Amino acid sequence: MTGAPTFTYSISDVGTSSGYSISETFDLIAAGESVDYIMGASTAGASDSVFNDCGIAAGHAYSIITSFEMTDSSSTVHKMLLLRNPWGVT
Repeated sequence: MTGAPTFTYSISDVGTSSGYSISETFDLIAAGESVDYIMGASTAGASDSVFNDCGIAAGHAYSIITSFEMTDSSSTVHKMLLLRNPWGVT
């Protein structure tokens, strides 16, 4: 679409011995942001009409807007992604 090089990382097994750790995955996304890569994410599932508690649909694609870390009241750091639903409804 842009003529820029593309990379695909399949992270369906994040946190397992055969996949990236959550920190490594987060670092890959942050590195992409630092050079203004266009990034997306997708979920697996049979139906994009099934949503989890956060409103993320199964079997759907999202734009990654940014990544950030958030510290809760117990000083636990959470790695967060801000996603955009291209359908713009959830």
